[in-house]
Amino acid sequence: MIKSKIITLSVTISTLASVIVFSVLGVNESVFASEYQEKTTTEAKSYQTDLFNDAVITYKNTAKINQFDENNEHIIQLLDRNNNVLAAEVTNLQTLETMAVTRTGSEVIVEKKEKNNDGEYRQITEKYPLIVENSEKNGLDDLSNNLLSLKYTSWNYTNLAVGKNIFGSLVNIGIASLITFTAGVFGIATIAAEFLLEYMGAYGLSSGAAIASALDTSGNGWIGLYVREVWNDSWTVYHGTQHRTM
Repeated sequence: MIKSKIITLSVTISTLASVIVFSVLGVNESVFASEYQEKTTTEAKSYQTDLFNDAVITYKNTAKINQFDENNEHIIQLLDRNNNVLAAEVTNLQTLETMAVTRTGSEVIVEKKEKNNDGEYRQITEKYPLIVENSEKNGLDDLSNNLLSLKYTSWNYTNLAVGKNIFGSLVNIGIASLITFTAGVFGIATIAAEFLLEYMGAYGLSSGAAIASALDTSGNGWIGLYVREVWNDSWTVYHGTQHRTM
């Protein structure tokens, strides 16, 4: 009888704790209840890497998850309200090796789960300095392909650059994964990253060295992000922005 009362009290306390957490954090229970319950009952992470899991927790009230499979890779994107990639995780469904990417105000962080020769997995975290010369907001309403007659402004440096070796370390990466990874590095939308890679001749390349060389056209070891505005032929209608690197 005493044991039964203790169990009942424990369940009641757990239920109250859950209610308090949701009330304090302002979390929408209808959106997060199932995920929260899964974490508390299984004590397992929702994602393969600590880096992506932490990003989901950080942005849980302001971001959305988009995930899909393509060419034996499972791709998960953490997107803001403008569909810019805040973080991404790519898992090879054959080898179960995983790579995640996100960035802070001063660096791009890549976390990898790689298989050793003995079949065991090891976790590697790499940090790449991010040059941000000022905090000016860059256009993010990106345009990919438009058959209208368009006018373009000159390319302007966004004051954002990252070392080329962040791309040089990629191995046999698929197209969708490369697009997602690039978007995560620069914090832009995947449609913007796809245009960037096509424009720079890096689209479809699977070798990290080849991708890095295509993006680092200046050859100084840094990949700088540039942006231009796209207008109609009379300069009266603004269509968005496009990105490239140098």
